[in-house]
Amino acid sequence: MRRIISAGQIRCRFNSRLLILAAAVVFVAGGCRGKGGKTVIEGSFPFAMNQKVVCFHMNSSELEPVDSAITDDKGRFRFTLHTDFPEFYSIRFEESKKSIVLAVHPGERIALASPVKEYWKNYTVRGSEDSEKVSELVRNQELYQEDFKALAKTFYDSLYSPRFAGEIKPELDSAYRRLVAEKKEFARAFVRKNCSYLAGLMALYQQVPSAGLSRSEPVLRPEEDYIYYHMVDSALNALYPASTPVRMLRSQMIAWDEQKRAKESYVARAGKGMPAPEIVMLSLNGDTVQLSSFRGKVVCLVFWASWDQKSRALNKMLRQEYFRLNPNEVQLLQVSLDRSKDAWQKAVADDRLSWPQVSDLKFWNSPVVKLYSVEALPLIIVIGKDGRIYERDVPPERLGAVIAEARKNSETNE
Repeated sequence: MRRIISAGQIRCRFNSRLLILAAAVVFVAGGCRGKGGKTVIEGSFPFAMNQKVVCFHMNSSELEPVDSAITDDKGRFRFTLHTDFPEFYSIRFEESKKSIVLAVHPGERIALASPVKEYWKNYTVRGSEDSEKVSELVRNQELYQEDFKALAKTFYDSLYSPRFAGEIKPELDSAYRRLVAEKKEFARAFVRKNCSYLAGLMALYQQVPSAGLSRSEPVLRPEEDYIYYHMVDSALNALYPASTPVRMLRSQMIAWDEQKRAKESYVARAGKGMPAPEIVMLSLNGDTVQLSSFRGKVVCLVFWASWDQKSRALNKMLRQEYFRLNPNEVQLLQVSLDRSKDAWQKAVADDRLSWPQVSDLKFWNSPVVKLYSVEALPLIIVIGKDGRIYERDVPPERLGAVIAEARKNSETNE
């Protein structure tokens, strides 16, 4: 029976298609082959009589078809594969375009069954412990998807209500945050319990809708949840080092470790308490602006770009904050990572930014990107009156408080 859900009761669930696509994207082909075994995949889908069903190997950004069959008059089919080590496969009926993802180990005899046409939502799997765990993820994602749909429906149904801005939207935002937090905890718990299974690896790449419900974003992020990626990588690399998805995760871990070391090196030069590296750039009217010329003031340094929606949203907040600042004590300075002067100039005019704006129009190739270890936009850095970085990666909602703290700290040290 379908549950009735209110906005305050919604639980975070996510789109199965996103998960399946994410699982497909993270694997690359290759690897040495070891001793394998015959794997049998049998299916019983009574609704799908005399239909074509395809078995895919999920070995890269593409799904590689490895076999196909026509179901009999009872909706049954059978595939026989030679698998050398654990890999992801998917089963899909040609007419539906929806897949069942399997974590296949050599020598398994897997039995799939579903009595309903939406088989990818409601199916049973036997004979493969890893695939059973994958189905647990799928069931969870389908349940959560219903809640996200309910959240989106409430949002759009209430969009023109006079209560939307003051009452409904805050309630929906709060519900969304609870959903994401719940989904994140589910993913972490699942990984802790299943780190030695391919299903645990699959859980690392789950997606949820973004706050605007217009795109997807990862549930777990390496920068915040590195321990969970490391947990799966260590366990699976010890068990199945030649498996394609395991090798891919190992490559990602190596790349992330290198990026982390590079970031630590950059942040060491432009981290909290360090002298702010000099910035010398041209303003929109061609004047040369130096960061050091604002020494003696608290500086709010903001890296942004006209093409970045989060930056544009921040501009609105900065404009409000600007009028609350004492210009004798606090200076706003924005550095654009644009490459088009026209786009930059238009954004400054449209957003009504009346404080200094500078750019070298070199996009992500600007030297300041490395100087300040800019990885995402917008980036807010507060610099004390002494020219040292007081705080970096300042959340927009805390900017006013951090500026006040920096001013107070400067007064105390004078």
